[in-house]
Amino acid sequence: MRSKQARTILFFLVKCVVLYALFVVPWPGVANAYRSLFRQAGDGLFYRVGDAALVKFTKMDGANGKDTRVELENRRDRQAGALEIRAMYWGYRPTVFLMALILATPLPWSRRGKALIWGLLLVNVFIGVRLWLRITDAYCDPKMLGLYTISDFWRSMLHGVMLVVSLAPAMTYIAPLTIWMLVMFRRGDWAVLLQEPGDGAKHTPAAARS
Repeated sequence: MRSKQARTILFFLVKCVVLYALFVVPWPGVANAYRSLFRQAGDGLFYRVGDAALVKFTKMDGANGKDTRVELENRRDRQAGALEIRAMYWGYRPTVFLMALILATPLPWSRRGKALIWGLLLVNVFIGVRLWLRITDAYCDPKMLGLYTISDFWRSMLHGVMLVVSLAPAMTYIAPLTIWMLVMFRRGDWAVLLQEPGDGAKHTPAAARS
């Protein structure tokens, strides 16, 4: 790998790691503020999942950092259940990882600002989808709430997608990485970022001859 390419990639990786480390440091008040916002957004989005399902996000102090209890109720027979999750894992980490990627990218700040706006929008859509999958899977599980009846095939498909999108630890980083690539780069950006000094001059005569 040529020297400029190596320096560009190394500098980006170092900046990304440093920014992510700064974001995940337990700054006073930040975690509590995010958890509160997460629960409020969850209530707003999922309070009613269909006519007979009720969802309520409440605060909890559980083991392994679990801070949010998602209370589920089947209004048809008053059967209830609950999910215990970590708001900082489900929402905060993918959000700040995406922010670190965008802010560390060596492109103009105007581009980074626009990418940040679109990226935050999309990463919150991802967070909403992973929550929806987890909640819907619980309501479709006959051993838990069994509110919605679907075929065994589709229930197994739903459960498999939920396991990957909602519960797989790697998805916390894969999803924001994918969003970063979608919102940050245009065609030709990599060639400009990684070209050696003088590369443009080398290609200019060829372009002129053509």
